[in-house]
Amino acid sequence: MGKLVAFTGLNGERVWVNPSVVARIYPEGEGATVYLSVPGLAPVLLREPADVVAETLNRNLGWRRRF
Repeated sequence: MGKLVAFTGLNGERVWVNPSVVARIYPEGEGATVYLSVPGLAPVLLREPADVVAETLNRNLGWRRRF
């Protein structure tokens, strides 16, 4: 398993995301929806804007997918 990155969920809870399973990031209101490439896992809803989520993954973990 790769490194995990902490974000804030819609209810203020801590949400850990493994960048190696991120398939897509979409804006959702003021936050973001992160779709995962693992069958059976639900999308993750975050408070952080989509561009902030993508930049955090790019900057801290070498995540290179841009949407």
